[in-house]
Amino acid sequence: MTKNKLYTIYYTLLATVLLTGVIQTVFEGSLHIAHGRKVSQLEQEKKTLLQKQSDLQNQLALELSFSTIDQYTTDHGYYAISHPISMGTTAHSIASR
Repeated sequence: MTKNKLYTIYYTLLATVLLTGVIQTVFEGSLHIAHGRKVSQLEQEKKTLLQKQSDLQNQLALELSFSTIDQYTTDHGYYAISHPISMGTTAHSIASR
């Protein structure tokens, strides 16, 4: 074999090894980027679902509290005053002390 042929084989193998390393690095990097995007998307979805859950729990608590008050008032004969009577301090109907 001549020296030129040996150099050609050596540099071809070297270029092949380097090219393989570059392709592998790019491929692994793209996998890491894809995984990071997926994780970010899932974290955003989790945040949205937790916010929705919190809103629904607050709405449920509000509805239950109003229904409990309504049930309590009808069970115990209490009815809300629709027209309250207000009396001033100068009225003659105030009891004396």
